[in-house]
Amino acid sequence: MATTRIALSLALAAALPAGPALALEVTPTGHLLSDYTVNLTETLSTGGAFAQTFGVSRARIGLKAKEGPVMGMIQTDASNVGGTLDVHIRHAFADVDTGMGRLRGGQFSTGWAIPVEQDWYPYRLQGVDFSTREDLFPTEDRGVSWAGSTGPLSLNVGVFNGEGYTGDETKVKSNFPKAYETTVRFKAMDNAELGVHARFNDAPAGQQTQGTALLGFKTDMGMLSLGAEGGVNMKQTGTATSSLGIGGSVFAYAPNLIPVPMFETPIVRVDYAGDNFAGTKGNPNAHYRMQAGLLHNWAKGADTMISYEIDNELASGKQVAQIVSWRGGLKF
Repeated sequence: MATTRIALSLALAAALPAGPALALEVTPTGHLLSDYTVNLTETLSTGGAFAQTFGVSRARIGLKAKEGPVMGMIQTDASNVGGTLDVHIRHAFADVDTGMGRLRGGQFSTGWAIPVEQDWYPYRLQGVDFSTREDLFPTEDRGVSWAGSTGPLSLNVGVFNGEGYTGDETKVKSNFPKAYETTVRFKAMDNAELGVHARFNDAPAGQQTQGTALLGFKTDMGMLSLGAEGGVNMKQTGTATSSLGIGGSVFAYAPNLIPVPMFETPIVRVDYAGDNFAGTKGNPNAHYRMQAGLLHNWAKGADTMISYEIDNELASGKQVAQIVSWRGGLKF
């Protein structure tokens, strides 16, 4: 009888189709940014005219794992800005493909700054994206999100702690204990996309609430890419003090336009922020910023750029910054 059962089991195993084998895929990731910067004016707080700095401004190391519909990632971020070393966990999350979109939980990028802005304007070497530089909301936060798409439309909704990656209780008390956001992207054509983002940071009575709305678009016209975004930032502290600010950014770049051995991609970007547009850490004075740069891609993930930047306060006429930088990036 035992022999018969074994024979029957082997026959069934041979006849029935085998289920798909799930294999764990583990991929290391890394991103290194360095820069050499020269001040052209003496109005910078970092030094007088022709003061020079060199350093590794950011280093990211992580692991990405995937098995079937489940994906997880952990990534550390070490930055040296203004002589202060800051090390934190940038990403630590898991998500699953539910068949009706991806459900994600943990600490990960918020919906606009990384997934939208850096898709449209992928030149991190020239400086951080507009919403991050104006400190409108954190780029990484703890929470839960859902993302799905149908045809040309994609949607991302999330609920976050609201204080960013730090989890600093003192920051929470002066900032926001939770945040809600929605990001919609509409790809009308293969070479044109529209994006809308809304984020609301709630707070207990007597503390500051903040709502941010951004609208942007990008279009690729052969060798030239153009994009712009504009938004409003509304803040209220208790019931007595409220403020409303507007701002925006436009950019253009032309990959591989200039056939010069070192520099191929010319880039121009102009930012404007009105009074009260900046986030909780930013300067509330109205200012504009102009950047121009030339970038060369040596190999996949290896880039260098030389750029010029000028930053002016409109109210005082004070020149906040005028710098020339060489930046290098290595990513895998």
